[in-house]
Amino acid sequence: MLFQYLLYISILFILVESATRYYSAADMQSRMMSRSADNLMKCIRIGERWRNEIRGATQIDWSEETNHAMKIHTQSGQTVVYFFSGEYLFRQVDGGAEIRILDWVKNGAFYRDDYESPALTAWRLELDMKEFRPATLNRQNISMTAVPRRQSL
Repeated sequence: MLFQYLLYISILFILVESATRYYSAADMQSRMMSRSADNLMKCIRIGERWRNEIRGATQIDWSEETNHAMKIHTQSGQTVVYFFSGEYLFRQVDGGAEIRILDWVKNGAFYRDDYESPALTAWRLELDMKEFRPATLNRQNISMTAVPRRQSL
C-alpha cells in the first residue's frame, strides 16, 4: 500500500513538473512574440515619420560611403538627422538631443535609388532587426521607400 502511494506521488510530481515546464516555455514564447510585434509596429511608425520627412524635404544630405546617416532639411526650416550607432537608430532635430528611436537593430542603412524613366529619385531605409532569441526563424528584415515631392534633390 505504501509503495502504491509513493508511486502515485512520483507520477503526480512528474506530471506537475512537465506542466510547469510547458507553461514556462509557452509563456516565454508568448512574451518574445509580443516583444517582436511591438518592435515591428515601432518600425512601421518610425518609417512613416521618416517617409513624411522625406516627402517634405527641400534638401537631403547623405554619404554613399557609410550609408549610416541621413540629414533632411524640411520645408519648415528644420534639419532632421537620422543615424545608426551600434544597435540603435537615433533621430536629432536642429542639433538638439540625440533621441534613440529604435532598439535591436542588427544592420541598418539608407540608400538612394535613381530611376531614369521617369527621372525619379527614391530613398530607401533598410532595417535588419536582431532576433530576441537566436534560435528563432522569424527574422525581421524591413525595407521602406520614400520619394520626395520635389525632384530637384
